[in-house]
Amino acid sequence: MKYCNRSEREAYAVTVDEAGMMFYTASKQVVSNEEKVMFVIGPDETLYVAEKVWGTFHHTSFLGGSVVLGAGSMMVTGGKLNLVNPHSGHYLPSPENFARCCAILESKGIRMDGVERGNIKVRVNLY
Repeated sequence: MKYCNRSEREAYAVTVDEAGMMFYTASKQVVSNEEKVMFVIGPDETLYVAEKVWGTFHHTSFLGGSVVLGAGSMMVTGGKLNLVNPHSGHYLPSPENFARCCAILESKGIRMDGVERGNIKVRVNLY
């Protein structure tokens, strides 16, 4: 499993411009994907976004498994958020975590009106 150091994770940090468009802070590339990507929001409210690589790069990779304010998946087209889900097997966000996460995204300037919001997956403990 890959755990990023401070300089490595900077490549995944996302900034939002005044028009609500998301772009990678370091490269200035617009965030755009055809499939879901994962995200985490760090304790300092930095948003990190990347493709998940099974067995190699997961939600915990951005901050080395440390505490986050939010985690899940999203779809972004041309820098605009279309869908956000609270799906993270590592962090197991609660409905309250997801609501806080959406509020943070909005406070960063991401326009949440019209954004599809997923539901918390119900987890059943079969032990």
